[in-house]
Amino acid sequence: MISKLEEHKLQQVDELRKRTQDGKDRIREARIALDKTWWDHLVEYARDGNLTAGGNGYAQAPFFSEVPEQALRGILPSEDVDSFWRALSEAFPNLNRRRRKAQPHNHKELLKLQSDGTVVVELDIARSSVHNLYSEPLWRLLVKAARDGRIAAVIGGPPCRTTSVLRHKPGGPRPARSPAEPYGLSDLSAAERELVDNDTGLFARMLFLHAAATAGRRVHRQSAEQSSQVAFLLEQPQPVDRYLPPAYASEAGLFEVDFD
Repeated sequence: MISKLEEHKLQQVDELRKRTQDGKDRIREARIALDKTWWDHLVEYARDGNLTAGGNGYAQAPFFSEVPEQALRGILPSEDVDSFWRALSEAFPNLNRRRRKAQPHNHKELLKLQSDGTVVVELDIARSSVHNLYSEPLWRLLVKAARDGRIAAVIGGPPCRTTSVLRHKPGGPRPARSPAEPYGLSDLSAAERELVDNDTGLFARMLFLHAAATAGRRVHRQSAEQSSQVAFLLEQPQPVDRYLPPAYASEAGLFEVDFD
């Protein structure tokens, strides 16, 4: 009887030690996680496809700190894909080599960037609905390409319809943003709010894709000497006060501000 009691106590002590060690491990892991920057999380996401790390990466990114949550919806794909080619076939199910080569390019200058090792992928929703960056299969493909270090440059011009100077001139649609409320006026209708969030989200997706592509090239570069830099060009309107006469800008309460 005494032997069994002693054996039971030893088991309890071992279990307590195990729980204590598990607790210490969790505290250590939590401390490490707290010490990580948004970039550290993004590098982990590029390396392992860890969705939690990816979520922490964009949630902690300083350039998204004031962006409305609705504009960031879906910026992190809900699931990972194990193969780039599978992601490609899901995004463009009817695309083959012949059809890809036959695709028209609106910006011929971009083709100068194309070489044997580089392919220019031009996406324009005006040409095809499958080019919609809010299409989950397409966005999953682009993020997968970025994480794999396949993207060398991100060049784009999100629509300026909600930042256009025409919204601040007589006869045009009413303003949707202001210097004080760059992500949308407080009195927007539901339809206007959706449009503003949609446009803000397109800017955000370009920024996230560039950050993920830079992390991907850092993780997957072949040598330490190979550059992990990713080119970036974002076309957007200048602040409206640079377009309007000073007197009008003053009356409208406008001042210099970048909508990014």
